[in-house]
Amino acid sequence: MNSTHDSLTSILLIETDAGETMRNLCAFKKAVDPKFSLAYIGKKIDFPSRGTLSETIKGRRHWPRKYWKPMARVLGLDDSQTELLILLLERDACVTPVEKDAFSSRIEGVRRFLRQRFFKVDLNHGLTLLASDVLCYFGIPPNAPTERMIIDYFGKSRVMEIRKALHILKANGLIEKVGDAYQRTEKTKPFFAFHQNEAEYATAYIREAVQDAEHQVPHWLFRHEEACFGSTTMSVRKEHYQRLLTQIKKDVFRYFSELETNEGDTLIRFNMQIYPLKT
Repeated sequence: MNSTHDSLTSILLIETDAGETMRNLCAFKKAVDPKFSLAYIGKKIDFPSRGTLSETIKGRRHWPRKYWKPMARVLGLDDSQTELLILLLERDACVTPVEKDAFSSRIEGVRRFLRQRFFKVDLNHGLTLLASDVLCYFGIPPNAPTERMIIDYFGKSRVMEIRKALHILKANGLIEKVGDAYQRTEKTKPFFAFHQNEAEYATAYIREAVQDAEHQVPHWLFRHEEACFGSTTMSVRKEHYQRLLTQIKKDVFRYFSELETNEGDTLIRFNMQIYPLKT
């Protein structure tokens, strides 16, 4: 991602209303692009009055709905950034608290998605499947478990594995010990995407996840209300498949963002395998 894109994302991640967000976005664009004037904006979005446009940008008038997407394009926002801006505008247009709350929930989901895409944590020691599971357990209150609580959750037969997982998390700077409890560090208090630095770590992690799924098939295959297992083979046009795969990955990442919470009561494994049968 380039610096302009990162700056737009950082502005959108600030907890403000739609009017202030739009003012901040316009101020940033004007600072980095000399041609970003009222005349330029008005021409690009076909806004009839420069004076009214000025009042709207300053927050003295509400943005008419017909200009929401055109303004997002002029600001250079991508699809996810545009979605967040429009949700903020929709929330501001709501009348009742119930309506506002519904949009607030969706806004937080998109913000988590953008945080995951914007903030990356490079792992110097790799992340095993169990280490990842243990880190996710920190999303279940009280969010600062002791070693005993972690062992009780994952099973006393896995004590040595759990201690190794905690060591891996500490070595990567993802957790720290405070008294008897472990806490996530500042690195992981927001929601992050983790990057395995070495191909061997990433490969081992995926293999562990697939092997775990194989063991879980008999238990979960027909429990459709709690799990989803399925497989199919089809003939496709490669160009269409690759285009759709890009969208699928984007949608799945969004589901991650909407699901994950620090107020959880359940851990789930979300696997996905889609691949050609021949290279």
